[in-house]
Amino acid sequence: MDHIQPEEGEILEGESGYQKKVLSILDAILSALRGIRGEGVTCEAVMKNNMEHFKTVVKSQLSLPILVPEEISVLNAALCDMELSICLCCVQIQNLRTLGSKDKIAKAVLIAIFSRSLCSKVQWKKRGKDLRIGIGHLINLVAVFGVLEMHKQPQLAVSAVVCAVQNARRYHGYEYAKSVTAAACSSTQIDELDDEEECHSRADKEKNMAIDRRMLELSKAILEYNPPNGSYQQKKK
Repeated sequence: MDHIQPEEGEILEGESGYQKKVLSILDAILSALRGIRGEGVTCEAVMKNNMEHFKTVVKSQLSLPILVPEEISVLNAALCDMELSICLCCVQIQNLRTLGSKDKIAKAVLIAIFSRSLCSKVQWKKRGKDLRIGIGHLINLVAVFGVLEMHKQPQLAVSAVVCAVQNARRYHGYEYAKSVTAAACSSTQIDELDDEEECHSRADKEKNMAIDRRMLELSKAILEYNPPNGSYQQKKK
């Protein structure tokens, strides 16, 4: 059995390297947020000064909730624009201001962006013969979900955000199926058991790190938002 031990050591070393990367990103997020908060800047102040602009941008550029799966990738591409991501986040933060738990927030956010019927037509990531569209790889969209989840609970890990969004998708998909037919409702109960797999692969971990980075960029951009002539411009390094 001795020949197995070096291989196990290599796995542990790899995991340790990944953990160091994650911790470094989290430290950067916390340091950035502490620095910004130390300057007395709050999301609420940004929203108060710019909410009408945020609402105008969202209303003019987006048609929500999305009704068909093909529009999801279009939304994700549109959210590459930091201005649009900021506006969508701030409008939703205002709409969610009375909610506290991550599960309630996830349900409210998802149903504001996806129709209930759409929730039954997507999955977190594609698997097997399931033809539903996966959404977990859409970095810009998931980062928006994450920022909205972490607005009131900044200590949440990306894995907790992912879990909350998965549960919300299953809940709304099940409710839609139940409203359509009892047979569909029965089949969706099976979906609850095996729809989403935990993210253990290297690709999943790298994707979560990319989401972390986008959430950091978006969180900082919201707190630094002070647009000249109503348009966002990132500060030049």
